[in-house]
Amino acid sequence: MSHVAKAEGRIETLRILTICPSVLLRPGVLFADQVATANAAKIAPSDEMIPSMDLTSMYQRLDWGTADGQQRRAAAEKWEALVPDIIAPALIFGL
Repeated sequence: MSHVAKAEGRIETLRILTICPSVLLRPGVLFADQVATANAAKIAPSDEMIPSMDLTSMYQRLDWGTADGQQRRAAAEKWEALVPDIIAPALIFGL
């Protein structure tokens, strides 16, 4: 929904940050298979959720011209990581 906030003028510059993958393996980190506030979201620890991630649609080339390719990519982009602790700036890239 960042595109909506940008269009409405609530944010001027969108910044997409990358975190060190080790952060995702910390105790207490949870993953959601879609927007975490969605009623149907499955939220569980990383060791339960990572095996069900569609990594192919995220890291390999898919045919976005097909309905299946578009649907898989859209679903993969909605995953969220919920990190309960402070992330040290050294583990955040793109600041």
